[in-house]
Amino acid sequence: MGTNGTRPLVTLFEAYGSGADVVGPAVAEALGVPWVGQSVSSEELDAADPRGTGRVDVKKFFRTLGFVDIGSIDLIESPESSVIRGNVSSVRELSKDGGVILGRNATVILADEPGALHVKLVAPREDRLIYAARSANISGRQAELRQRREDEARANMSIELWGWDPRTTDRYDLVINTSAFGHQGAIEMILDAYKRKQARLGA
Repeated sequence: MGTNGTRPLVTLFEAYGSGADVVGPAVAEALGVPWVGQSVSSEELDAADPRGTGRVDVKKFFRTLGFVDIGSIDLIESPESSVIRGNVSSVRELSKDGGVILGRNATVILADEPGALHVKLVAPREDRLIYAARSANISGRQAELRQRREDEARANMSIELWGWDPRTTDRYDLVINTSAFGHQGAIEMILDAYKRKQARLGA
């Protein structure tokens, strides 16, 4: 349990291919809370770049997201504003009983939760490409396109919506190089950091 009887809460952000798909669920299982993956999949970002340029028009993408019903948006509200409202509502709902949440701007939205641990996973680009190709069963070329597309698009979505660049480190409690420590090492470091943060808050 976290401080004040709250359920454990960890937010994750990863540079594409850093192993959040392995680390996140394992941390959630160890803490006894739900695992919540990305709201926008790699496949959806692939579809937003049909020519395979490695880039996504973020503003256009906001208007094609499945959870944005353009017809229901008030005329004075932009699609971006609607996405922000939905983003906050979903993250607050998903985190009310604790959880390990990947992306979704949860690091910013839950910044006021004192017991939450905010973590970023990184690794050298070449290592990330090898892992991504193997884990997603895609070619090296496709992994390279996804890496460029996702690292840029996911950062730009956060910048457009929240004025926050997740590639910077100032909002994270912990940044882990999964190539240096391995996935199991990252899992253990996150669990240890969570316990240490709770102990410090409870002191």
